[in-house]
Amino acid sequence: MHIRQTVYQFIYDVIELIWPSNHCLLCRGLIPATDLLLGVGLCQHCRHDLAAYNCCPNCATFIHCNATPEQLALHHRFCHSSQVQGIDAFIALAPYAGQMRQNLLQLKYHGQRRLAKPLGREIARAWQYTGWLADVIIPVPLHAEKMKQRGYNQCDLLAKACGEILNLPVLPNALQRVRATDVQNKLNAEERKSNVEAAFACEESIEQLAGKNVILLDDIITTGSTMSACAIALQSARPAAIYGLAVAGKLLKTNSFEEFAD
Repeated sequence: MHIRQTVYQFIYDVIELIWPSNHCLLCRGLIPATDLLLGVGLCQHCRHDLAAYNCCPNCATFIHCNATPEQLALHHRFCHSSQVQGIDAFIALAPYAGQMRQNLLQLKYHGQRRLAKPLGREIARAWQYTGWLADVIIPVPLHAEKMKQRGYNQCDLLAKACGEILNLPVLPNALQRVRATDVQNKLNAEERKSNVEAAFACEESIEQLAGKNVILLDDIITTGSTMSACAIALQSARPAAIYGLAVAGKLLKTNSFEEFAD
């Protein structure tokens, strides 16, 4: 399995080198060559659109700058009634909707590994805007059986691209998913929490993570249950802080929060 993953990654790296993607991740419009040289995955227009949203550091909900008082009150109630245990703060790149949702489904379920590099680079830039400090990146792991079926962990690929931009080491084996879990998008908030409880274990030595600021990286943050379960497992290594970083987070709706795959 490891040899096959290495071969696949080499093939994708060669393809990216010869035919780099020149389309915006969101609108699919062409990105100028000067921006491509910088590894940019979003056009200026889409960056401007994303700037109209704020990502809540407590729950990773995206809130439009023009949100109504009723929407903000809804968010306040939701956010402060569901604090995520073990996570110091969250940041994500974009709402899980539209083309970003399609990108993540293609990456996660349809073998489109090529999307991982531009997405990973963009979440690295989202992290840089926070000004928070980090020492290592730890991707959320897959269970061995699911890894065997899929052939790769999309979070590992995202973490690698993110680490290259941030110049941070990636520890793909820091966490192990020791118990198989159900697909989260079919469960409500309480079921999600129960589903991933005690599903992860920390495999890194205390000396390696003790006192370090950790980026815990996932593709999507919804209720934060997966992030919390991972963070609880990492507490045994005594890190200084654990930050949640993802490609997408939930989007504040007019009347409710839309549930997405965790």
